Amino acid sequence: MKTLVHAALLLTLVSAAVGAQINAGDLKPEASLPFTMTEVAQFKLPWRIAFLPDGRMLVTEKVGPVWLVTQHGEKTPVENVPAVLYQGQGGMLGVFVSPHYATDHSVYLTYAEPGDGGSSLALARARLALGDGKVSLEGVEVLWREMPKGRGGQFGAQIAFAPDGRFLFLTVGVFWTIQAFVEKDVNPVWWLSLLSGILMILMAFWTSGQLFIEKVYTLLVFAGVWAMMHGLSDIFRAFRVRSIRNEL
Repeated sequence: MKTLVHAALLLTLVSAAVGAQINAGDLKPEASLPFTMTEVAQFKLPWRIAFLPDGRMLVTEKVGPVWLVTQHGEKTPVENVPAVLYQGQGGMLGVFVSPHYATDHSVYLTYAEPGDGGSSLALARARLALGDGKVSLEGVEVLWREMPKGRGGQFGAQIAFAPDGRFLFLTVGVFWTIQAFVEKDVNPVWWLSLLSGILMILMAFWTSGQLFIEKVYTLLVFAGVWAMMHGLSDIFRAFRVRSIRNEL
């Protein structure tokens, strides 16, 4: 209950802050900046940047490519990157350097993985192979993918590593909630996806202050309810398909 109170207070504060926002476009530029900006390269919809130990950068473009960029702006395309679906908020999203990069040379990518039904968030790991004038990803391995795939939504796609480097945390957007409204006109049971999305958000707040063993039990209950909702959704859709077939 204490956690839910904190969550409600946070939502209240956020709502108040949103109401007090201003249009930054109306602000006049400052005469001086506490830093120096120098353009070194140009990109098409750059999305995220990750620095390698030698100072070079990995830059993702939402439309698909990943680049290795020097401090002077020299760009080299990274080969063998996973295929992505650039649509809406999806595409090639995050790039992250392993906390053990000095020994494993691993990088992590988050992106909208294409497939039947549209796309969904995927997390992949690969070894960054650096050669003379050539850069590629080797041994690309998808560690996690969201299912089922759909037609857009907020992907999340951010990664954080534990201080000891043993654990990785991935943020997943409220895909089901947005998908529910997108499919409202064509899916008679769109409200089940909406409930699933809301339940996921509530569970995230509920488990944020619990001990590990408590989280296990709570998440098991959540998994059961989620499976039940999607099972009911599939049953409704099956009867809907049968009804349409009979009409034909």
